[in-house]
Amino acid sequence: MAATFSTRTAAPVMSVRAAGARRCTTSKAAQQTPAKTAFRATLRGGAAGARLAAAAAVTSGRANVAVRAATTMKGDVQSSYAGALVETCQAGNALEEVHADMETLGAYLEANPAVITFLSNPCIAETKKKEILDSLSKEASFHKFTSSFLLLLNSKGRIGLLESIIEEFEAAYCSVTDTEIATLTSAYKLENEQQFLIAKKIQELTGAKNIKLKPQVDEGLLGGFVVTYGKDGSGLIDMSVKGALDKISLDVQNMATVA
Repeated sequence: MAATFSTRTAAPVMSVRAAGARRCTTSKAAQQTPAKTAFRATLRGGAAGARLAAAAAVTSGRANVAVRAATTMKGDVQSSYAGALVETCQAGNALEEVHADMETLGAYLEANPAVITFLSNPCIAETKKKEILDSLSKEASFHKFTSSFLLLLNSKGRIGLLESIIEEFEAAYCSVTDTEIATLTSAYKLENEQQFLIAKKIQELTGAKNIKLKPQVDEGLLGGFVVTYGKDGSGLIDMSVKGALDKISLDVQNMATVA
């Protein structure tokens, strides 16, 4: 089995795949061009990023009402666009590249929420937004499908839905690649080998070809770890000290009630 890593947030994401199975997430180190790596690290200081941040700061106050209206649209719109992108990428053998672009873009938007406010602002001309999107795509070395998709959303007035479309794209991607997403919460940061072994166990439990493990730290667990997976986090593995103490406390209460 092989393990690779990607970064959507500050925390690493571990992916595990069965032998012969399609890889869930390609290693960022191998996958990103120097321009894309620089984009993730320095875009906020780049020319396009600076223009975008400055414009967003100026316009965000008067665009709030319009943004709220634009982001309350039905989820099937996001799903339709995301699904269409996945199908296009599959047909063009570009699913992994575009998936990496979407992770990069999602991380940038998460770190710069004013960007969506700017792109959603109806007071900003479509041509100006296109100029910014072109600059971002170029600086990040996005795949042509990604660049074209962003321009399509802009021309259709859907660019304000970009964050939720990225989420839907991730869900669709995991569906077509048979990927199970699991959240690993531990009392302290686990080593890569430990994360890999946990991901392998989840793979055995779920039968999924790929496991995408998202680690996070919660010192309140006191020790050990908790894994949630499956639809709406319905699957649970609690190996934490806090979980064990809670169980003991509950058992004592039940014994006292019976007595």
